[in-house]
Amino acid sequence: MRCARCKLVRYCNREHQVADWATHRGICNRIAESKRLVDKEETELREKPADLALPEDVFTNGVGHFWGILDTRDYMRARDNMGVRDMVPSLMLRLDKDQECYDFVKWWKTEPPRYDWADLEQPYMNIKDAGAFELVDYMCTTYIDLSHTVSITLLKIKLLLDLMSMAGSALLGHQFPVEIVRKIQEAGVRSPIVLKNWAALEGDALLPKINELIGQVNALYQHVDKNNEHFWPALMEPGRHLTARPEYMSDGSVEEMQNVLQQTYDAWLETPGALDMIKARVPLQAT
Repeated sequence: MRCARCKLVRYCNREHQVADWATHRGICNRIAESKRLVDKEETELREKPADLALPEDVFTNGVGHFWGILDTRDYMRARDNMGVRDMVPSLMLRLDKDQECYDFVKWWKTEPPRYDWADLEQPYMNIKDAGAFELVDYMCTTYIDLSHTVSITLLKIKLLLDLMSMAGSALLGHQFPVEIVRKIQEAGVRSPIVLKNWAALEGDALLPKINELIGQVNALYQHVDKNNEHFWPALMEPGRHLTARPEYMSDGSVEEMQNVLQQTYDAWLETPGALDMIKARVPLQAT
């Protein structure tokens, strides 16, 4: 069964839906209201008569040029306010689609400045199998997409936890056959990225890669903290922030934190050990 209000989240039965309502309610209401606004703006745009600035059947004849048509602006703002692009990375992490998450964020971080949105023949979202272990310097630039940066921080922590599990299991190598140790290691790994790169991570490469990831997590943590000092403390003690309804937000504000927290919190909660890694770094007070 599917949530009748947001029409996105699926449940196996009514009891599970009721049990999840306290967690789901905030994002459900936001999605439902955003969908209502998009539907309203789309209806009004379709009913507008064509003129010199607005082509006939704009949804067919204006594709790729909406931001250049003044009459479409309210519709485009309504669609953008749904925040789908910000929700995608954390949802991918919850589904263990870690590579897809990394490719998605890297495209949006690196391609839009040189992308011609009016050229419908240009490749779109075409980054595939990017190196998820690579340095994060390109993420730590002046402009920050807080939701995407928080999601990449979680992805790096997820990779780090897997490698630490591999390293711990490797200590059993003198007590059990290699085949048994390998099975134990694989059972402790969650990320498909680690499983795919297993051969390159074994042996002498493992500890240096762990140290690299620790450095990357620290850099991302500091970058998020510098741009929104409210986020990490609130992640530790979310409380009312998970049900807040910010109507407007600015960079670095409590409202921005609340918005991103609601988008990403479940992904953090569903990654065992991730919150403990942040807890070791964050001051013991909440916003």
